[in-house]
Amino acid sequence: MPKPVAVLNIGGVAKVTWIGERAEILAFDTGPGNALIDDWVRRRTGAPADFAGALARAGRVSAAHVEGFLARPFFDRAPPKSLDRDDFRDAVLTDLSLEDGAATLTRDDRRRSRRGYPLFSGTGTRVARNRLRAAQPGSVGGPGPAS
Repeated sequence: MPKPVAVLNIGGVAKVTWIGERAEILAFDTGPGNALIDDWVRRRTGAPADFAGALARAGRVSAAHVEGFLARPFFDRAPPKSLDRDDFRDAVLTDLSLEDGAATLTRDDRRRSRRGYPLFSGTGTRVARNRLRAAQPGSVGGPGPAS
């Protein structure tokens, strides 16, 4: 595998592993992953996730909520850093519809993505994978979880 290379793994918490030309490694959490969207859908519908992205596609992203997430101190800390899936539990959306909440929680903020890592994203959905691909053409490979 040519180096340097970075691998982004978005599970409950998103994380990146960077391997340098001389095999040096840096790995750290980048932010909430699927945990927030999965919990949102489960609480509202009883379903485990928005697998096909229908809810996220039907909603509108709340820019105010995205800005609120971006203002959290975690994102200003330099890597390496670590995050628990429950560290953003207090950021639960309460004033959005099911669809708008799903769209907001699958929104990858392009300013963070251009810095090399996503803010948060339910990448098990086609919607989020497509948003990541649009933000970073050629950088999202593999099918990811079943969608």
